[in-house]
Amino acid sequence: MNTILKNDISVRNFAFEDIAPTVSYMTENSSEYWLERGVDLAKMKPKKEFLEHYRAKLESLGDIPSNCTIAYKGQAIGLHSLSHVAQYDHAIMHAHIWSAELRNKGVGYYSYPLAMDFFMKKFNFKKIVFKTPKINIAANKIKEKLQIPCLGDTVFEAEVLIKPLEANLYEVDRTLLDQLLTRI
Repeated sequence: MNTILKNDISVRNFAFEDIAPTVSYMTENSSEYWLERGVDLAKMKPKKEFLEHYRAKLESLGDIPSNCTIAYKGQAIGLHSLSHVAQYDHAIMHAHIWSAELRNKGVGYYSYPLAMDFFMKKFNFKKIVFKTPKINIAANKIKEKLQIPCLGDTVFEAEVLIKPLEANLYEVDRTLLDQLLTRI
C-alpha cells in the first residue's frame, strides 16, 4: 500500500452497507487478536445478534449516531464508535479498522481528528475522551503522534473485557481538536 495522505481518509455516517464488514470484524477476528486487546470472546454478541442490532437501529433511527464509518479513497475500511456517553459533555471514542492490511498504516492519524470533529458537532460535546488500554500500543502511539497529551493513568471498563484494563487517559476539547485538524 502506498503512503496514506490526508485527502485519502474521510468519515461519514454509518450506513447499511457498513453492517456486514463491521459484524465480520467483530465476529471473525481470531481469539488471539481479541485477547491482545483484553476482550473476552465469550462476552461478545453472536454474529446474528450483531446483525440484528445494527439493522434494527438503522431501520428505526435512520442513523447509528454513536458510529461513523472511516473511508480510504472512498471505500469503507472501518469505524469509530462511542461508548460511555455523557450527554452534551463527552464520550469515549474507539477505532476499529476492519482490514488487517490497513492497520498500523497511518489511517488513525487522519481519521481520529476527523471522527472527533464529526462526533463533537453531532452531539455538541465539550470533549472526546480516550481511555486507551496500555496493552493497545498502536492506539497509544496514534495519540502520541497526534501530540494529544496523556493526562495520566486510569482504568477502562467495558462489558466485553476480560477484566478492567489499565489505561492511559486522554481528552481532546474543541481548542485542541482545532489545532489537530490544522496540524494533520
